Amino acid sequence: ESLAFSGIQNPTTLRKRQHFMAYLTCGGFPRVVLEPKEEQKIELLKNYYETIYLKDIIFPNSIRSASDLYDVLYFLIANTGSPLSYNRIADTLHISPETVREYIGYAEDAFLFYPIKKFDYSVKKQLANPKKIYCIDTGIVSAVAFAFSQNRGRLLENAVFLALKKNFAGVYYHKDRYECDFLVQKDKKIRSAIQVTESLRNPDTRARELRGLHEAMEAYGLTEGTIVTLQESGEVEDEAGLVRIVPVTDWLESLRAGSR
Repeated sequence: ESLAFSGIQNPTTLRKRQHFMAYLTCGGFPRVVLEPKEEQKIELLKNYYETIYLKDIIFPNSIRSASDLYDVLYFLIANTGSPLSYNRIADTLHISPETVREYIGYAEDAFLFYPIKKFDYSVKKQLANPKKIYCIDTGIVSAVAFAFSQNRGRLLENAVFLALKKNFAGVYYHKDRYECDFLVQKDKKIRSAIQVTESLRNPDTRARELRGLHEAMEAYGLTEGTIVTLQESGEVEDEAGLVRIVPVTDWLESLRAGSR
């Protein structure tokens, strides 16, 4: 969609990848996408963030300590995709866990962040387990919290989440001995398990991603799983089932095709 919005028709594989990398850095807000200057893109993103921060969170909720709120939001952006612990955030920022919970709730109400729960067949356990949070836009994460080159993996995971959220109502994560980034539930059944990583070239990363995916596949009776990467592709088949390794641009295309 972002490619079409930019006026790019029938793009090559290389062009798709270049455009996706630009999306990871600067996000998908139309005005930002159309802005040709990099420094202006970053300035626009920071302005969007400040507007949400002030107009949609501080003013409606009569927040007294703007600095505490700012610290909580920054912590969330810098740790996008990580399981949340109110107590850990509170200890780090030296504020109460209840204040942390309150501020996160305000940020979710303003649609700055979207939460996902750890999947469990017990709703009570789902509510008790730590949730993970993702930002509304990868550009905001990149502009506000950290250098793009050092955190492409987190931005990629955030982008995959946003695509899943747009297409499916039931998106969760799996955590037992190991972790799987995303589970998709349809018709009250887990239908797919997805890991996201920038690259599988590192043997430790490859082993970790496969462990978490295999555990999720076994837990929910899946014969196939997916690892979304920036560029790598391939297949791994063993007694656990078939794992498809898919470049994110191909994965997004298949997701869009499946939702038509």
